[in-house]
This record gives sequence, C-alpha cells and structure tokens, in this order.
Amino acid sequence: MNIEILGVTFSENTASKEGGAMSLLCSISNTKKCSFYVESNTFEDNFALISGGALFFNLYAPLGENTFTNNIAEYGRDLASYPFKLRLINNDTLKNLVSG
Repeated sequence: MNIEILGVTFSENTASKEGGAMSLLCSISNTKKCSFYVESNTFEDNFALISGGALFFNLYAPLGENTFTNNIAEYGRDLASYPFKLRLINNDTLKNLVSG
C-alpha cells in the first residue's frame, strides 16, 4: 500500500484515541508493502484525546513539509508515534549517562 497525501487542509477533526486528523498504521509483519507520504498539507484545530492531535503513525514518519496550527492532544500536540526500533544498551552504559 503506497499512499501520498498532498495539499489538503485538515481542520476541526476529532479522534477518541489517536490521530485527530488521521492515523497512518502499517502492519509490522508487512512493512515492505506499506508506504505513506504526507506533504504540503495544513493541519489546524484538530483534537485527539490521547496522542497525535493532528497525525498519528506507528512505524515510519511519513512527513515532508506541512503546516501545523492549534492541534491538541495529551501526548504529541501535532504528531505522535509509538517507539520502535529501540536499541538495547548495557547496564554499564546506563551508569555513565548523566540526567538533567
């Protein structure tokens, strides 16, 4: 699935969980057939109750240049995603990290 979204205005949309204007979700088992590209769009006054006031994605950031104005969510006012491709570091490395 290859989808391009270009030059669209998303305004005053609401989501009960994620992605006030849109959620772009790929299957982890089928990532080679999943491609989204979002560019030259305007996201304004969108709301998501939990994350991604304008846009939520789960695997790959699909973004080019877009305009985000006054979007609202508890996590990620404009954009949000689950963490993926995390790297495990050993305990010795953690001891050397400085907080603050």
